[in-house]
Amino acid sequence: MLELNESTFSGAISADKPVVVDFYATWCGPCRAIAPRFKEWSQTHGEQATFAKVNIDDASQLAVEYNVNSIPTVILFKDGKESTRWLGLPPEKELLAAIG
Repeated sequence: MLELNESTFSGAISADKPVVVDFYATWCGPCRAIAPRFKEWSQTHGEQATFAKVNIDDASQLAVEYNVNSIPTVILFKDGKESTRWLGLPPEKELLAAIG
């Protein structure tokens, strides 16, 4: 799983395969609650998509740029553009369908 920041973000989301990004903060209880499942998905579905995390405290400009007003927010990027957004952890089937 990638840990992205403001300097690595645009290159990472422009990858050939879809990129699923978890916007989180270390102090956020719900963010910590979904972290194990997100990590599991990065291991089980890593061939279909890249899984990455953005700590909004360290990359606040990204949170502003992508209108992340509540965390955890999970955004699916395809070809460098936002494709789908979920507040919290999406249902696994819904995520896999969106990844395509």
